[in-house]
Amino acid sequence: MPDKEGFARVLFLAVDAWRYGARDDLGQSDVQDALVNGLAAAAGHAGLEQSCWEVQNTGDGVLALLPSGDAEPKLVDPFVRALDEWLWRYNRDRVPAARLRLRVAVHHGVAYQASCGFAGQGAVHVARLVDARPVRDALAGAPDRNLVLAISKPVFDDVVCQGHTALRPEDFVPVEVHMAEKGFRAPAWIRVPGVDPQRLANRKQDVDPELFALSLSFDFAPDPGSLEEVVDRSFEAAGLDRPALREVAGNEVLIVLREGVSGTRVLGVWVECLDEALRARGTSATLGVDFGPVIGDGPRIRGLAAERARGLAASPRVADVFAAARGVRLAVVVSDLVHRSVVRRGGRFVSPESYRPVEAGPRAWFRVLGYSVPPPPAAASRGATEPRDVEIHGNGTVIDHGEFGHYHNGDVKNYYGDSRR
Repeated sequence: MPDKEGFARVLFLAVDAWRYGARDDLGQSDVQDALVNGLAAAAGHAGLEQSCWEVQNTGDGVLALLPSGDAEPKLVDPFVRALDEWLWRYNRDRVPAARLRLRVAVHHGVAYQASCGFAGQGAVHVARLVDARPVRDALAGAPDRNLVLAISKPVFDDVVCQGHTALRPEDFVPVEVHMAEKGFRAPAWIRVPGVDPQRLANRKQDVDPELFALSLSFDFAPDPGSLEEVVDRSFEAAGLDRPALREVAGNEVLIVLREGVSGTRVLGVWVECLDEALRARGTSATLGVDFGPVIGDGPRIRGLAAERARGLAASPRVADVFAAARGVRLAVVVSDLVHRSVVRRGGRFVSPESYRPVEAGPRAWFRVLGYSVPPPPAAASRGATEPRDVEIHGNGTVIDHGEFGHYHNGDVKNYYGDSRR
């Protein structure tokens, strides 16, 4: 193994967990436990001695250095097969958001021991592969699968092409990894166990792993151009690029925002700008928001996040709450995942206190623009009993949730405009 006095050629294994940062603390702890157990089980099955590995933990993954020898073919084939099977057993009874899915990269190169871990171009190379956009896209494009494997050119040429595993060269799909901002470009070969390589090669390139899917459901159906104009103007006003991927059907616009867009800016500044655009048009809308894989396939946008966003925007329960909010133009309902990963953190125009839970199928959170606390469902105004819920804060602020109350400029008001000090 490498030391500070020289260098050694070693085998690199990089593993990274899918959507780790979007989980809460307990969820992240569960991922780390499962990752350790899964790697240990797969190593044991493949005949790899883990005690010989030098491991640098990254929280949501690991970077491991393995001694050369016969480890390379074992890592590429039986280890990955065993890890995929272990993940299938682990995930089969879990809801989608709790599944453990992995990106795995293997490279053979030079490494040094350094003060903060491993140094050398080999460590950099494998880290770039596991984080590469084509590798992320491959996992996103197969939401029912559990891992994607990426191998470097030396591993592909020396191990796969030379017949040292049961895998054939045609089981892999060649991709180009290019990270201009990091000055990195290299070929790689990827494989998703259980996915036909031809399907992987022909897959649409407009797939992103962790996207916002935004579903806008308007209260009337003007011409599609009018709906898109509202969307485009609101994005322009918020200083965001206009969404390139969208679908217009009737009174609904489904929008996909690509990776890298600030969730806080979307749910904060953009939502405020959208509210203004709706007021200028004299129309109202409900906005459903979720994270997840999305696939643009012709005129139809598919994927779990897209379907969940549509369902949130169209939920009858959400409609009942929106109906109780008189004179407003926009209601926002987000999935529990979006609430945990964006709303809870707060930010400019993003206040966790302005959301309340609403049962819209799976747990979701609701906000009505113009209300600091959303009103209860409209059924309460038809004679149903709604328990009063009054919060008294240390600064003297009182928030009255009963009788459609909401806090406004230091007063407690109901929607009729009555105020009480």
